Amino acid sequence: GRDAPLFLVCSNHHRAQQIDFAPMNIRRVARQMAETNPSRFLIQSNATARRLAMALTSNKGYEGDYQQALAQLAEMAREASAVLSDVMAVVWLRIDDSKGLQWKHGLYALHILKNLLLHGPLAAIIEVTDGLDKIRAMTKFTDTYRKESAQQIRAAASQVYSLLVDRAKLF
Repeated sequence: GRDAPLFLVCSNHHRAQQIDFAPMNIRRVARQMAETNPSRFLIQSNATARRLAMALTSNKGYEGDYQQALAQLAEMAREASAVLSDVMAVVWLRIDDSKGLQWKHGLYALHILKNLLLHGPLAAIIEVTDGLDKIRAMTKFTDTYRKESAQQIRAAASQVYSLLVDRAKLF
C-alpha cells in the first residue's frame, strides 16, 4: 500500500526487482519511492502552513499581503486537518511566549485564531475552544511599558473570546 512505511516499500521493491541491498541501491530506491509517494504533498503542505503561521506571527511583521496570507492559511487548514493541528501548535506557542518584547506574537496569533474561526474549518472551533483558558487570560493582558499594545491584545482576545462564547456569530 501507499501508506506503508518507506523502509517496507523499499525492501519489498528490492526483493521484487531482485536488487542488491547495497547502500547506493538503497538510497536510489528510497529516493524513487519517496518521490512517487502522494503523501509527500501532505507533508510539504504541513511544513508550508507551519512556516506561514510562524511568519504571520513574527515580530518583524509579514512581508507580503497579510490578509491574503491569512486566507491562504485558512484554506490550507480546510483542505487537511493535519495542517490545522500544525497551525494551532504554532498559535499556542506564540500565545505562550507573548511576554515583554514578544507581545506581537500574541497579537498576531489572536488574529490567526479569529480568522480560523470565521473562515477556517469547523474543527477550528473545537481546537480554539480547547485553548479557551489561554484566550481568557489574554483578555486581561497587561504590559506596564506598552499600555497601547496591551490594549490591542486585550481587544483582539476579547473578539476571539466573544466568538467562542456566542457561537451564533460564527454562522
